[in-house]
Amino acid sequence: MPRFINPSYSNPNTPGWRSWCAGVMTAAQSEGFSYRHVVTRALGRDPTVQLDQVTAELRPGDRLLLCSDGLYRVLREQEIIDTVTRLAPEQAARALVDLANQTVTDDNVSAVGKGEA
Repeated sequence: MPRFINPSYSNPNTPGWRSWCAGVMTAAQSEGFSYRHVVTRALGRDPTVQLDQVTAELRPGDRLLLCSDGLYRVLREQEIIDTVTRLAPEQAARALVDLANQTVTDDNVSAVGKGEA
């Protein structure tokens, strides 16, 4: 049975996320926040880098999909799970990017898939 671990909620590098964490706005308000795509921390901005880290215990057969919010915001979770389960990881990443780009999106869409085929 495939497992789905969704760390997509952990994006502390936007004003919307920080405002939600501080209780200034609700989750729904942060989704509609006009500056939700503004990144406050990025590579090359400062001489040192602070990395975000998500820890999960991987099992044989697990697959990983690292994707931008431009992908998971326009596709349904079940659609992502079905594609990652059905295709080899690299093929799934390409297919999901293609699928997301067929929708109306104002954000970048990228993905990388890793795991056993």
